[in-house]
Amino acid sequence: MLMNRIIGAFTFKREVYAEVEKDKSFTSTAWLLVAIVSFISQLGQLRFSAFGRSLVSVLIGTVTQVIAFAIAAMVINLVARALFKADVTFEELVRTMGLGVSWASWASWVVSSPACSHQ
Repeated sequence: MLMNRIIGAFTFKREVYAEVEKDKSFTSTAWLLVAIVSFISQLGQLRFSAFGRSLVSVLIGTVTQVIAFAIAAMVINLVARALFKADVTFEELVRTMGLGVSWASWASWVVSSPACSHQ
């Protein structure tokens, strides 16, 4: 089911986003997706780091990205409700944006692949 949702996100199927918006059980999965994608992104940056980053810095970067995601969802929620009178909750945004972040894992993989190596 998760893979179908990720494929649906990759193929721009609106109904997948509408489905996860309503599926309260998907909230923890969305947070897990955000954490995994953040970790993959940090690992991809290891390759291009001139400072010899360590696993500790990867973990710190991952936590920082997850916190940034949470702050972004809060800001979007506040702006959507204040300016556009949107009927949206923080959890709904986490679920839909968390699914959308699966695109970032693909981009991190492509950028860190040998074909894109800058060496």
